[in-house]
Amino acid sequence: MTKSKILLVSKLYHPWIGGVEQHVQLLAEEMAKEFDIRALCCQENAPTAPPHSSLLTPYHQIINGIPVFKAPSLGIYWSMPVSPAFPFWFKRLAREADLIHLHLPFPLAEFSQWILRPGAKLVITWHSDIVRQKFFARALSPLSRWILERAQIIITTSEQLAQNSRALQCFRAKTQIIPLAIKTERFVLTPAIQKEAQAIRRRYGTPLILFVGRLVPYKGLAYLLDALPGVTRQAKLLLIGDGPLSGALRDMAKRLGLDERAIFLGAKTDENLAAYYHACDLFILPSVSPNEAFGVVQMEAMAAGKPVINTALATGVPGVSLDQQTGLTVPPCDSEALVQAINKILQNEPWRQQLGQNALERVRTLFSAEALAGKIADVYHSALEKP
Repeated sequence: MTKSKILLVSKLYHPWIGGVEQHVQLLAEEMAKEFDIRALCCQENAPTAPPHSSLLTPYHQIINGIPVFKAPSLGIYWSMPVSPAFPFWFKRLAREADLIHLHLPFPLAEFSQWILRPGAKLVITWHSDIVRQKFFARALSPLSRWILERAQIIITTSEQLAQNSRALQCFRAKTQIIPLAIKTERFVLTPAIQKEAQAIRRRYGTPLILFVGRLVPYKGLAYLLDALPGVTRQAKLLLIGDGPLSGALRDMAKRLGLDERAIFLGAKTDENLAAYYHACDLFILPSVSPNEAFGVVQMEAMAAGKPVINTALATGVPGVSLDQQTGLTVPPCDSEALVQAINKILQNEPWRQQLGQNALERVRTLFSAEALAGKIADVYHSALEKP
């Protein structure tokens, strides 16, 4: 039996690190078991990207069995890649597809869909509204509405996003809630991971608080650093990730006298992350704006059996780790609330262990790759059957 051809379209793809990119890669690899999958994105603006021969020649590679086409990019501006070649490759790949799955917002993909109007069925995952670039959000609103109207099915990652997204208000009837997922087996405590986690705890001392993510404004790290002097037992904060605020945050840590308590570790590979999740006592995602639509790193910490402190954003973030069940949820932009939440968990070891166990059970039940694959397969079949 011939497999249906699915084209996944997103801004970027592995090895670019981001929640959406990780989700699209996971989705591609899981859905390839049942469908003929190709992925189209823009070439990452990174030193690891090989040179391209011309602006119309894509960087094509097989990543874990998935054919990935990366249109040459002129760079990333306002969090969006700029690629004059992208519409050409969208046209070529879209005409071979039975179904196109767009991951939005991604203006270049929306423009390509509008100008080329391929005949394939259309599924959209709406990951978030455009928050910071309000001018672009207003300018793109008619185009987004046109695209959403023509989709057979719209997916969003949480009920909170479906309720609060301005773009989706007119399309609730064809919107389905399917949360993001992770491969939970990546975070199983093997002997090798346990050995490395123990070495991390000896190296930095305990208790350990962990943050993983880009060092960008919406992550709210200034509030977390501001909270650290009030945290009990001289807990250390490990920050994994890089980004434009790296220098400013390091300077802030020095001003606060946190040189030995706030430890900036830079980016880590996926292979190394599991040991840090298991080494920590508590994970924190202190995001302060709706740019944080879900927070995949929460699930990764939960898969290692760790409690999470997150913030009460009007997105999917507080629906991943639940207040009082798998951690604590605090108001955004509130350093004192972070102090109280951190101390409450660190000072009650039995409760901390119970929160971590609850977190592990929740992520295995609701946010596994297998659960995601079954739901997305149903969406694809349904969309392909629609007239």
